[in-house]
Amino acid sequence: MPNVAIIIPVYNVELYLDRCVKSIINQTFTDFSLILVDDGSPDFCPDMCDNWAKKDNRITVIHKQNQGLSAARNTGIEYAKSNGFQWIFFVDSDDWIHKKTIEVLYYAAIENNVSVACCNFIKTQGEPLEDILNTTVNIVSASDFYLNKNIIATVACAKLYRTECFRNIRYPVGKIHEDEFVTYKILFACDKIAY
Repeated sequence: MPNVAIIIPVYNVELYLDRCVKSIINQTFTDFSLILVDDGSPDFCPDMCDNWAKKDNRITVIHKQNQGLSAARNTGIEYAKSNGFQWIFFVDSDDWIHKKTIEVLYYAAIENNVSVACCNFIKTQGEPLEDILNTTVNIVSASDFYLNKNIIATVACAKLYRTECFRNIRYPVGKIHEDEFVTYKILFACDKIAY
């Protein structure tokens, strides 16, 4: 069983989905499963998800009725928990990640014995940039991280979480900016965070 469940909630993103999935299947760290949670998308995304699953056996597709981003994230969490994944990483379906993202975060978490490893993100155009990777790892307290890292401290993405972080926590269905209701709870349950 792979160690990392990479969860992508999918809804109405047919223009971006291929770029997102490509950035994940091309990761240098390969011990993962990609969970595409089709949240009842009305466009071609359901078919695109199924086609990706046919191309790569690391991809699982879950089709569900539309209930919003929180419910899609929660579906991915339940899948990861019930299938024994040790780590969870969220990617928004209109984003893409550097090819070493999972590798760097995974080893930062393992080598520093932390339950959450975070990285930053930038706004860019086109394909992922190759020259932006900074692998310097800082170990910080949850309060220092939360108070000093602005938006990166509140979003669900750009963080590798031990699945255990979600033992009693789920995203609130029906809320906008759902990660603001959850991320701080996970961070402040940690003694330290790798950043």
